[in-house]
Amino acid sequence: MANARTFPIPAVTTGIAGAALVGMGAFALAATAESPQHTADIRLTTTESTLNYLLDGHSPAIGTAAYTLRPAIGDGGWLIGNGLSAATDCTGSACNGGNGGLLWGNGGNGANGGDGGHGGFLFGNGGDGGAGVAAVVDADGIVVSAATAGGRGGNGGWVIGNGGDGGVGAESWYDVTHEARFSRATNGGDGGRGGLLSGDGGNGGDGGLDVNSPTDALGGKGGNGGRGGWVFGDGGAGGTGGRAVAEDGNGTGGAGGDGGDTTFGEAGAGGKGGFGAANNPGVVATGGAGGSGGYAVVGDGGRGGDGGNSNNWDGVDGDGSASIGGAGGRGGNSAFGGTGGKGGRGGDTVTNNAPSIGGEGGGGGRGGALAGNGGQGGNGGDATSLAGGPASGGQGGTGGTGGAVGGDAGGNGTNGTANGGAG
Repeated sequence: MANARTFPIPAVTTGIAGAALVGMGAFALAATAESPQHTADIRLTTTESTLNYLLDGHSPAIGTAAYTLRPAIGDGGWLIGNGLSAATDCTGSACNGGNGGLLWGNGGNGANGGDGGHGGFLFGNGGDGGAGVAAVVDADGIVVSAATAGGRGGNGGWVIGNGGDGGVGAESWYDVTHEARFSRATNGGDGGRGGLLSGDGGNGGDGGLDVNSPTDALGGKGGNGGRGGWVFGDGGAGGTGGRAVAEDGNGTGGAGGDGGDTTFGEAGAGGKGGFGAANNPGVVATGGAGGSGGYAVVGDGGRGGDGGNSNNWDGVDGDGSASIGGAGGRGGNSAFGGTGGKGGRGGDTVTNNAPSIGGEGGGGGRGGALAGNGGQGGNGGDATSLAGGPASGGQGGTGGTGGAVGGDAGGNGTNGTANGGAG
């Protein structure tokens, strides 16, 4: 033990700094061209480090804010630590969540439509995108700030990490005083992608609602699921389309988001279409279309999302009214050996006397090239007219083609039932 050597503390800190610099260089070289939707200019979070300015293409402001020192370790730490979540009363670019530390750490959550922060370079999950917000209007009816969609989920760490979920879209907003619609329903945010080596993609956010609209109503689209890790990881599911209920116009549900792709893993399912309703004669209610299933390189394609249901209670046959179920989403394809995804089911529809038309089933996905079977077609939606109006069930979806070597085609979906008058 007499020959044991001891090292002064400066040698340790120098080692940490050196490792950090090496990691920073690798991080910069590995960065993709993706850039966040918002740019950092106010809130001092981990999105404002010099490193991130180099990666996202934004120039740091000349002044003390861009060079404010942050701790190396801990919340908001540039080396190890979770990114800071945006404050609930944030505005603009301050609504983005901060990125995780250089080595590891989870991204912070966005707020008010801001994007989630990315996970750390080695390990870390992406933060969730913030929920969208409706427009803000002053007493004179002047729009002070526009409505925002749901924020995108942050990406998982470059090595391992799950992507964050997308934020929910904002609900539409009507001002009775000014008899005006100041903001429509907005879309849900996309899920973040998984890490380079491994990680699941984030789920897409649901589309915003458009309910009790005095004019045509349209639900927001669901966000797309994030891609799984480039090697391993499941794709995220697509978000559900927003509901749409019109008091004096057509009502159309929002489309579901598409499922995320995968290399080795389970491809994401498409999101369900939103519900649509119309409550006056001479108008049409339509369910939103289901999202497409994700693509799989090795594995099965994702399932297509179901079409949205619809209702039209006050229309009658011959006045231009109708209720139409949303179409099911197409199943995702497989590249090698896997089965194509099943098509989504068509939406169901109900009326009193107006024509009722079930949604079409989605087509099955293509099977993998090597002995992969095609996906099953989705079933058509059912149609009901309670007082005997015309009704026709939706057509079943076509099965997907089999692989080029030994794969069988998928079966077709069954047609929906019809309950009412002649279809």
